[in-house]
Amino acid sequence: MYALKEMTTRLTGGLLLLVGLVGVLPLDAQAQGRWQQTAVVGTPILDDQVSRVFLDTLSSVILRNPTAIAFKREPGDENTISFDELDNQLLDEGFDLSSANFMIISYKFEADQQGFRQNIEDIYFLYRPEGGSDIDTPIFYVAADQPMINSILVSKGTVNRLNQAVIVPFLDQMGFHQLQEAQILQVGNRIIRDVGASEDERRMLLQTIRKFLY
Repeated sequence: MYALKEMTTRLTGGLLLLVGLVGVLPLDAQAQGRWQQTAVVGTPILDDQVSRVFLDTLSSVILRNPTAIAFKREPGDENTISFDELDNQLLDEGFDLSSANFMIISYKFEADQQGFRQNIEDIYFLYRPEGGSDIDTPIFYVAADQPMINSILVSKGTVNRLNQAVIVPFLDQMGFHQLQEAQILQVGNRIIRDVGASEDERRMLLQTIRKFLY
């Protein structure tokens, strides 16, 4: 979905960013027809955020069910690998699943008269050196349509702070509009290296999504 080799290297000036959203319709057009968009965002995995809880949960499930998920080291790899192969590769390089400190999430958004839908298409975990002066190391990539990944996103999560009887699914907490640290890497088929456009593009897409949500 996105340019893999560009995604796995630290780019001068920061993350790949998009100038100009493609396919965002005016509100009157949205009300009459169908709106669809894809986006790729990058977000740090922080110890006090849902991103770390999600990675820890996913890692735990993988260790208990190593054959239940198909892995790639990078999105562009032609073939999937087993967990044993992935684990051996990571160990040889001094890493493991928990070494990831950055993830790239691909979203697909759709809206029509029936409502708004947001799907996570895939997730790519990376190790990004502090200071960003070195090359990113791919940890692993998974397609989110796999039954085990979908089950984790939909049925696992964190306890609601106001009601401990309620579990808030990861899918709800990892929606594009919920990730405060996320930066747009790509919208549609367009990518750009202009860091200055990041917040503007994020606000534009959030504004469009919120028109459908509220």
